[in-house]
Amino acid sequence: MKEKILMDNPEFEEQFRELVGLEDVSYFYHVTPEDPEQICEEGLFLLENRLSSTTIEIPQEFIDDPITFSLGERGDGYRENASIILLGIPDENVKYAIEKNYVKPRSWNNIEFPEYVIPPTYIIGYIDTSTVELTLNEKYDLLEETPYI
Repeated sequence: MKEKILMDNPEFEEQFRELVGLEDVSYFYHVTPEDPEQICEEGLFLLENRLSSTTIEIPQEFIDDPITFSLGERGDGYRENASIILLGIPDENVKYAIEKNYVKPRSWNNIEFPEYVIPPTYIIGYIDTSTVELTLNEKYDLLEETPYI
């Protein structure tokens, strides 16, 4: 069972900072209308072999105020049902985090076959922007190193 953390919990902001605060780890996010559970299970598929093609490094304002930032990522009605996929990649693995993909994803919003994938072991979990809830991915490699879990 995946752990869900309600963002309206008074301790959420501190827990979030601990979750994305390990030293020697780079943190990224990806906004998508696709099924976040499936992404946690299969990985995040990419057309290009570059993290910057589909992810954004988590900025300080996301860490300082994750609730406001997450709600802002919904846009003005354009991404109301979107999820924010959170990634944590050890610095020594950032260059090698993207792997060649040989499997057709169950759900893919593009005509082209995704040639690359970021494995589920680098996916922390996701924030559902409609329920303002964080769901942790049990496949994430660094969950055990996160202080509050």
